[in-house]
Amino acid sequence: MVPLMLCAMVSFFVSKGLTDKPMYAATARLNKREAESERARAIRAQDIMTEAKQVIPSESKMEEVRLAFLSLPAKYLFAIGDTSRFQGSVALHDLNLQVANGTFDPNAPARSLMSDHLPILLPDDDAPTILAAFLAHQGERLPVLASVDDPTLLGVVSKVDLLKAVGALI
Repeated sequence: MVPLMLCAMVSFFVSKGLTDKPMYAATARLNKREAESERARAIRAQDIMTEAKQVIPSESKMEEVRLAFLSLPAKYLFAIGDTSRFQGSVALHDLNLQVANGTFDPNAPARSLMSDHLPILLPDDDAPTILAAFLAHQGERLPVLASVDDPTLLGVVSKVDLLKAVGALI
């Protein structure tokens, strides 16, 4: 019995001398990654959204849109109606094309450039859904609407907001 205990002690100290990692370090590392992944999936758009500053009234004229782009660092402006209902977006790229082509009319309604092809987020959208929306869109911010049936603009989520939230978990 004593030689067996002596062999066990010697093998324990030899293994400790060879590596300081426990036998289940790989499992612990995988469990830690899975926990971080679960916390990242728990991030919701409502938790990281900020106030929408890139907003124009949907009745705006193109000159007002141009001035808004000059005063805001944005690629897209969100057009809202009287009750903060999201109407669509105006892309800086489209405005620049009009100016370059010589077809820019400062008195034209902003609706002439509005598009509804912008991905939207809902308050309960999780981080993978937000990430997928950003991968499908070249802008820095996406609008968060109350629901599909109630397109009230609640705020925006930016790529920086998402990265900060995920980065805080690492």
